[in-house]
Amino acid sequence: MSATVLAPAKAPHAPIAAGGKKTVYVEGLLGGLLLGTILARIFGPRTLVRDEREVSKVTGTPVLGWIKYARRKPLLAGDTEGHAGEAFRALRVNVFALSTARPRSIVITASSRGEGATTTAINFALVAAETGLRVLLVEANLGQPSAAAYLQVRGAQGRIAAVSNLGSIAAALRHLPGYAVDVLPAGSTPNPGEVVGSPETAEAVATMIAGYDFVVFDAPALLTSTDAAVLARHSDGVLVVVDTRKTKRRAFAAATASLHRAGAPLLGVVLNKTPSRPQPRFNRRPRSGAVKPISNAPARS
Repeated sequence: MSATVLAPAKAPHAPIAAGGKKTVYVEGLLGGLLLGTILARIFGPRTLVRDEREVSKVTGTPVLGWIKYARRKPLLAGDTEGHAGEAFRALRVNVFALSTARPRSIVITASSRGEGATTTAINFALVAAETGLRVLLVEANLGQPSAAAYLQVRGAQGRIAAVSNLGSIAAALRHLPGYAVDVLPAGSTPNPGEVVGSPETAEAVATMIAGYDFVVFDAPALLTSTDAAVLARHSDGVLVVVDTRKTKRRAFAAATASLHRAGAPLLGVVLNKTPSRPQPRFNRRPRSGAVKPISNAPARS
């Protein structure tokens, strides 16, 4: 087999596609960055639970509260006025209106740690006491308690002692002057899971609910502990706090699924760190006098 030359090839007078590989690499890098930015803007925010629509995609449970982000003062202790106070009063009204019989106890938790469950539990207890109820705030997060530290409660035996000896519940309590609120700190234990699931805890919880008009349990996160689901079986239901700036839909779905598997009633969702949202108006009981610092003296039994 042979080849025949039809015409000689001519040499080009200028280089073809100068810097071709380098140009292609730069264009590919810039295009990838642009595409990644666009995809992040389109799909990134949708993974967060930011509003009622995102909540409804995971569960049919209603949103009962919208708490605006407060950087400097998330706690209402000493000052329940202003937008934050109104937001928690609206939450109180919505929770108490869920059924004809007002709930006697409630567990407040979140999907993960740091979403605002503890501050929500404290503030909810404060505004619940404004209605004339005798309220007990229980620090139920035995692994990483923080409510007592926020409220500067010291020198108490704690809930561990109360569980081991039911007669010591009154001695373990601390009172919050200015409010009809008692605080039961967690205490310390090397095995918090064994304490929560014990028959003694069920008996202690029943004693607490019988002794107060309303009991608020500040429980650990659902994805790190089963304590919230266990406590929920002894209470009227659970409120799940959602941080609209960090809670992922997948984590929220896993947390609510754990409640359903445990047979724990999910009352509703509280959207925390939200943009400003108008709150409904309602009448509230007038209060007199300023709130004093928390007393470390035992509460009255």
